[in-house]
Amino acid sequence: MQPEKGDPRIRVGVNEVRDGFRAVGARPNDTLLYHGSLSSMGMVAGGPTTVINGALAAVSPNGTVAMPTLWYHDPKENNPADFNVHTSPSFIGLLSECFRTDPRSIRSNDFSHSVSAIGPRAAELTADHEKSAFLRTPWSNRAFGDGSPWSRLYAWDALYCFIGVALNVCTMKHYIEARCVAECLAQTAPDRREQLASRLCRIGVPTGIWPWIDIVKLGELLAQDGLVTTGKIGDHSRHPDSPIGGQDVRAVTPGAAHLVRPGIFGVARRLPAVMNPPAWMVTSRFVLYRGSGFIMLTIHSISHWPRTTTP
Repeated sequence: MQPEKGDPRIRVGVNEVRDGFRAVGARPNDTLLYHGSLSSMGMVAGGPTTVINGALAAVSPNGTVAMPTLWYHDPKENNPADFNVHTSPSFIGLLSECFRTDPRSIRSNDFSHSVSAIGPRAAELTADHEKSAFLRTPWSNRAFGDGSPWSRLYAWDALYCFIGVALNVCTMKHYIEARCVAECLAQTAPDRREQLASRLCRIGVPTGIWPWIDIVKLGELLAQDGLVTTGKIGDHSRHPDSPIGGQDVRAVTPGAAHLVRPGIFGVARRLPAVMNPPAWMVTSRFVLYRGSGFIMLTIHSISHWPRTTTP
């Protein structure tokens, strides 16, 4: 779904962008990750650089801003070996590509889910992505592991914002999916683990199994629970400007767990609405630690392969 274009009569500058991010929760010293559509905001004076500077102003002093700068999108066109952290373009839009090429930007080294960042913690956020812990995904197996920018964004309680785009572009959902898969595999009998892992969706096996999360439906549930904040960029008292939605990564990830965990919380029946786990994901406990507390996600599924599945 293409973002709606904003009214070109609306002029947006650094202050409007700053105020939009602050309205949805940006604070001084924050780490802020955003997706966005430039055309959805109207006439942005200065283009993508204005959005970057507005985001930096929203988290100043000492805040860091980041964007996904994804290159790998078609296995027929993209060979992972061809990825160059310095030159491979981002395919997800003008804002992302201009963020990548900004002289202040540092990009992480992962062919499928790189992150670029600007600010005091940019080098720390993006460092050693290619050396992060192995974690199975349908793309790079270093994309979301411990030590990746995505794991750091979660650990740092980053604010996750969307400017004029729907939640279907949310990349953090893949971090949740990959963590669920890893935990379920860890609790599977060792003699079955590799057999089941071989059936996962991955590069070269696009039809494999994977617990895809319907992030649009999940977003609706998060909003119902008060975990989503929305605002506008520009003078919304006069113009229907670009909507901006903000969620803490700490809300997106543990919030997702909260919405699908069963038991005493009485939300077991909400599981099919947001995730379709493979049959072998037997009852598993998935714990996400946040400071002194934790969130537990329990996936209920049948504990054997369906009879229709070929061994």
